[in-house]
Amino acid sequence: MSGGEKLEGGEVKTGWEDVASLAGQARNLDYEGERDFDKLDEASEYERARLQVMNRMVFTDVNPEMISGLVDIFINAINVDRLNDIRVEMRNNFEQGVERAEEFFAELLEIKAAPKVELKELGDNRLGVCRMGESLDVPDTITVSTECKNNPDLMLGVIAHENWHSYQHKRIYEAVKAIEDGANDYDLRADLYLHNKLNYINAKDDIRGYMTQLVEAEAFAFEDKFQNVVKEIDKTEKEKEFVTNHPEIYDTENLSGIEEELKTVFRGMDIDRFLDKAGVEDVSGLIDRFGDPEGFAQQYMIALIDLVGASDEVTVEFVDGDALRPGGRGRMDYKEKKVYLNRENQGGLLTDVLPKFAWAFRQRDKASDMNDSGHAKLYRENNMHFITRKQDPAKFEEQLLIRERSEFADKLLEILDEQALEEEIAREPLPKRVLMKLEQRRRNALPVLSREYGVKRRRIDGREN
Repeated sequence: MSGGEKLEGGEVKTGWEDVASLAGQARNLDYEGERDFDKLDEASEYERARLQVMNRMVFTDVNPEMISGLVDIFINAINVDRLNDIRVEMRNNFEQGVERAEEFFAELLEIKAAPKVELKELGDNRLGVCRMGESLDVPDTITVSTECKNNPDLMLGVIAHENWHSYQHKRIYEAVKAIEDGANDYDLRADLYLHNKLNYINAKDDIRGYMTQLVEAEAFAFEDKFQNVVKEIDKTEKEKEFVTNHPEIYDTENLSGIEEELKTVFRGMDIDRFLDKAGVEDVSGLIDRFGDPEGFAQQYMIALIDLVGASDEVTVEFVDGDALRPGGRGRMDYKEKKVYLNRENQGGLLTDVLPKFAWAFRQRDKASDMNDSGHAKLYRENNMHFITRKQDPAKFEEQLLIRERSEFADKLLEILDEQALEEEIAREPLPKRVLMKLEQRRRNALPVLSREYGVKRRRIDGREN
């Protein structure tokens, strides 16, 4: 695919030898600095050793890390929104789309003169050829096979591949110009490119050698990774479409389904059983234990797992912050049935993080029931099309799996606060209890949620309620 290929008529493209004659002045530069040779045989010995090294680097022992290290710099710099606009343009207005593609790759690869793209029949199963311009200021010419015209993404991949060759040409010309200007810098990669171009392996002569030589290995790597970016764009677009078409998972329409699910746990909640599982006498004592996360987390997790009806016991382990994602307060391991909590950031661990984790284990249990085509199916679909916090912080919080966990944690804490107040009132003598009840009503602090769910409470302050 490169400009060093044999072109139509069997003629080898000229130009590399002329470039090499000047670049050859760099041959007296060792990889670690200048080197002078007093005797011809010493220079020849050095040159032979040098060429052996270059042959390994270019043909027989091409370093994949050397390739990906450079290619990834440019792949990571791709503006995906702009790229997708170009893809749309190529479908709607082909010529204009190609022009935008020329500008896109020239800017991305920092090529001064944007290579010009033309369509022609190439034959020999070739999809593209890049012919080198005469200088940095003269654009290369990229010829793409006409069979690519009806497949814009394939054509963009070929253009990407050939533009990488233009990038290689640019590096060579820049190295030559540096020599002309008397610079002491030595661009080894440019010299490797030049060595490869002068000794280029044609596909029809040796297909494996063609694919693995440095200039083609780089170009194919860039093309492949570029196409992966295109695939990710398509995947993202499909994900957006799925999200839009499923408001019952990703929008406020999921609230009614969440409430129905919460009712299955909170309706008739047995506070006394919950306290027994937590190993405490009353709700006030439970809330007091929230101040001791490391001492109480495991016991409280037992109570939470029992409350939500999850099937397995879950182990709690405290770890240092560097064992979690930056800023993270905890993480779950479903396979090991463990949760890891941050001992260095314990705020809200028992009131927020642990209840959410307990509900997550419940969601996982329910989702595993493939016969459940209702709420469990929504869990499965959400898990398959999960929105990460990095992708969209707002949508992350609004999706079913995450919003439901938050709703559970918030409502559980509200119920416990209501029950703690009920305990406080119950401990007072009758006349004061009446006054406190009146004040509770006046302040609109009645246990509304507890009553709504019909929370059960037999004992308050050691007495039957």
